Order: sequence, then C-alpha cells, then structure tokens
Amino acid sequence: MAKSSLARPGPMSPARPRLVRPVSAALLALLVLAPSAACALAEGGPSTGELRARATSAATEEDRAGAERRVRDEIARVAQRLPGLRPYGVVTTDSCVRGPGYDWKAQGDSGREMTCSVNATAYYGWDEDIPALLDAVAAAFPERAEAAAREARVWERLLANGGPSAPSLVTGLAWDIPGEGLAEPRPCPEESDHMVYARCSVEPASGPVPLDEIRRAHRLVVTWSEGAGYLAVGGPDATG
Repeated sequence: MAKSSLARPGPMSPARPRLVRPVSAALLALLVLAPSAACALAEGGPSTGELRARATSAATEEDRAGAERRVRDEIARVAQRLPGLRPYGVVTTDSCVRGPGYDWKAQGDSGREMTCSVNATAYYGWDEDIPALLDAVAAAFPERAEAAAREARVWERLLANGGPSAPSLVTGLAWDIPGEGLAEPRPCPEESDHMVYARCSVEPASGPVPLDEIRRAHRLVVTWSEGAGYLAVGGPDATG
C-alpha cells in the first residue's frame, strides 16, 4: 500500500519550522467555517476523534498518497515546461478540516462533515516581465492558454500606460504586486476540533529561501499552486 512522504506534525527544531501554503483565501475559509464546526459539535455530529480515525485509516492513507502524487506531478510539470523559472522550493500541506474546507464548490453543503486535501505552492524567480511570463504559460499549458494570452495583452497595455498592477487571473499562478508582495509561508496549522488532521513538508529540507532573497536575485517572485482533494465525509444522510 502506498504511503505518503509527508511527516506528521510534532516536536521540531527551531531551524526547521513547519510551514504551509500561503493562500489567504484558504485561511479566510477556515475563519468563516470555524463557527459551523462548533455548531456541528454542539448538534451531535461526529467527534473529532471519530473524524481523525477516518482521516488516518488505511484506505484514506492510500487515497492521500494518490492525491500527493498528482499534486507533485503537476508541480514537476511546471518546472519542466517553464525552464525560465528558477525554482527555489515547494511547501506542501495535507489537511482535513470540518465542513467543506477549501472546496469552494461545496461551501453551501451543510451536510459535509469533513474535507481532506493536499495543497502545494512552488516558489520561483523570474527575470523577464509579466507579459513574457504569461506568454510562456500560454505556450506551455494549452488548458490555460486562452486566459494567459488574453491577460498578457492586458498587461502590455498596463505597462505601456503606467496603469496599476494586478494579481494574476490564471489559475494557480501568482506574482509580486508593488506594495503588496507575496507572503512568506505561514506556520503549519495545529490540529484542533476544526483542523482535524494536518501535516506539512518543505523542500529543500533546510527550509524555504526567504522571498526577499529571491527578489534581490530576480525581477519577480512567482508562485505556482496546485491542490487535490482525496476525502469528503458526508453527514448521516449523505455518502462520503
């Protein structure tokens, strides 16, 4: 049976802090959904221990390993297809949260008891401008070509006219915005009644390169994020 390579959270040395993917929308989801987790506990939903047993079962471990492979394969594909990106590291988090979690399509599903997913963010340096990056993405990823090419032309007009900068509209892609740079990876979440299961991994093992160091060496800091769900536990009247 396949086993995930991510390590469970536990005592760690100060030189290797536990880190997770810095996605503000995902963190906002946790804050928004925390009251619903408390409500589920109050209304007699499954206990944290019951959900954690499901999250760590042999069957779930196999599904988790498959999700991790898919995410790692997608991140590896970025490095292969965009050789102009200088890789600096990958931060991966594997978590199970009460409710729909990061699954935005399921936010209205009040019967969702727990959602598990693997998410990874890769950090790169880029030495050209944003239109060149978007053109490279359009050429390398057919499924993102239309959005990337359209956004590249918008950026050409913005740069020519001195217009305001903006975040990327291409799924998974992000870059520094003047005055609002990408955030450093955040500490790994602690397990709780809401965060039923969490573990994190950083590559290289020595820890991620500080973003300011990447900024000094390159024109832009760029990140690429991928995620894959592997378990959704429904309520008593649903299947999960």
